Amino acid sequence: MASDVAGWLKQGQACHEQGQLGDAAQCYRRALAIQNDVFDAWNNLGALEFMQHHLASAAFCFTQAVDSNIHCAEGHYNLATVRSRQGQLPQAVVHYEYALMLQPDHGTIASLLVQTLMRIAGQTAVDPESLPVARACYDRVLELQPDHAEARIQIGLLLVNQGRWQEAADWYQPMVDLSQHSDDDLWQMGRQCYYQGQPDQALMALVGLIVRQPDHVMAQHYLGLALSQRGDVAPAERCIRRVLDQQPHYAAAWHSLGYLLEHQQRWHEAVTCYERAVSLDQHTGHYLTNLTAAIYRQYNHTYQGNPSLDFYQSKILRLEEYLRQAVALEPNNAAASNGLAFVLREQNRFDEAIDCILHTIQLAPASHAFFIHAFMLLSMGRYREGWRNLTWSWYQEDCRRSIMAGLALDPQQPPWDGQDPVGKRVLLIADQGVGDSLLYLRYALPLAQQGVHVIAAVHAVSLSIAASVPGVQQVCPRGGPYPDHDAYLPLLCCPYLFQTELSDVPQTLPYLFVKDSVRDYWRQRLGTRKHSLRVGLAWASSTSYVCDFHRSIRDGALLQPLFELDGVEWVGLQIGPPAQWLRQLSAAHVLDLSSEIHDFMDTVAIISLTDLVVCVDGSVAHVTGALGHPLWVLLGDVPDWRWLRQGEQTPWFPTARLFRQQTPGDWNGVIAHVAEALGGLIAASQAQ
Repeated sequence: MASDVAGWLKQGQACHEQGQLGDAAQCYRRALAIQNDVFDAWNNLGALEFMQHHLASAAFCFTQAVDSNIHCAEGHYNLATVRSRQGQLPQAVVHYEYALMLQPDHGTIASLLVQTLMRIAGQTAVDPESLPVARACYDRVLELQPDHAEARIQIGLLLVNQGRWQEAADWYQPMVDLSQHSDDDLWQMGRQCYYQGQPDQALMALVGLIVRQPDHVMAQHYLGLALSQRGDVAPAERCIRRVLDQQPHYAAAWHSLGYLLEHQQRWHEAVTCYERAVSLDQHTGHYLTNLTAAIYRQYNHTYQGNPSLDFYQSKILRLEEYLRQAVALEPNNAAASNGLAFVLREQNRFDEAIDCILHTIQLAPASHAFFIHAFMLLSMGRYREGWRNLTWSWYQEDCRRSIMAGLALDPQQPPWDGQDPVGKRVLLIADQGVGDSLLYLRYALPLAQQGVHVIAAVHAVSLSIAASVPGVQQVCPRGGPYPDHDAYLPLLCCPYLFQTELSDVPQTLPYLFVKDSVRDYWRQRLGTRKHSLRVGLAWASSTSYVCDFHRSIRDGALLQPLFELDGVEWVGLQIGPPAQWLRQLSAAHVLDLSSEIHDFMDTVAIISLTDLVVCVDGSVAHVTGALGHPLWVLLGDVPDWRWLRQGEQTPWFPTARLFRQQTPGDWNGVIAHVAEALGGLIAASQAQ
């Protein structure tokens, strides 16, 4: 029996190393069927589940492994790692502590234990009743790493939050000898360190000053700014609110509070604070600039109705007025100029917008203004200039650092320039949203035809469908870990690499393919047709997109004319929170599959079983177009660049028909046009 267990384990490990994960799991389970307490089998099976992001299953397997051998540090370490990923931090600490007890010199275990303790402390420090828990975590961190500066700083902040200023100053004394500095020295040190991006030194100097001068309001304000710069949002907010309690007419503090609230997506409160700052000081341009940005984001994230006249008559003109005031007050304010360009573009005033954005680029050459300018040019069909500008941003290190946030790439390494393609392993990375990534994956085939080994690093929801794209040899999640590669290429840079013009957009369709097994499942799920015409429907894009109200139809009643048509079976392709927008209105009209669609392979399978897809601009449109499937796209008056500014066709998807708003926000006209066209299709299908 023991030899059988060892044999299955050995075979499972061999399959595991070769990437045959299903076969490996089967071997480990066969070993466990013979003997249920084999540590290596449970541990390896847990590792397989963890690799596939099946956290609950991985936790179960690692728990069984620990029960099989409680004195093995590896089992505790693995279980702690899963618990941490699940957000069960106290349980993770228990197992990291046990693993460290078994292997006291294991640096990685100690490091992860410290990270977990810091996370617990950060979460509990915001609750006054949980401050002892936070303090205990920080103290344990200092036992493990006595020179851990962040833990030392946070203990001082705990004391500040309790109003124990003198104790906080005494705590910081070994780090900065505050006693050797005058009050003025501490004030200058605090301000200068803040402006130099050294918030730790700033807050220690300012705490020392506040101990001596408790009523120094500006010092308390800068302490809040330093805390905000550190990312300590809750303490920063408390600090600035204390300032405003003392000086309610302090415009700069109102602006700082607005900034904090905006970055917590507390839009209404942020707008109120910015408006108060502007009312107290009407001569500071960046107050107006930030106010307009907050108003815009507040509108996008909170407005659920038809935004036509309301937004364009009362909101957008107000924003333009504020931004023109800001530019007049601060002509060199790149953010104000950039914001004005954006607002003009939202009104379809492209010529004025381009003048503004070019001025922004003069003020801040290494800014995201290049992106805005590039997308404007693409919207106008000026592809050569547009692609050049987009790609240029990737070759500037300052821009690249911000673009690459979260992609786990070396910001010092520029993208591949297309040289020496034969045999080169290129990581084709999704640097934009899901829809854009699916649009640009068409370039995998021409890259492969040049001899490139294409590795597509894409969003998790599109991994399975990306593997079907001709030319793609490997897929992996964007953000890593990445397979070995010689270079990387952002998908956004592919059109420039191939010098794509309007007349030669790659149109090899389809370039997405569905697995037969998945299509068979959905064919059975949808059942026999109820009407002669089956139409897929998606009414919302990504709600996190700053201009989503241009794309999404948030008022379900607007779609009612479509549901009144006889002869159409509506199949919902919408997922996420927007799927709820129509449930009360159209429960009897649209088959809601939102809880059953797990990734884009499911979406593609469902689309392939329809006659037509009607949708707004979003990933469903890109998937449908990439299938070469009949597609009707409902567009706002200022659509994304790929749809151009006029016409019913796009070079990116030959099977698409575009239905455009003729006036800002007029979805009624679009829906009426679609209903009329659908009526013609229904009549034609019934006549056959």
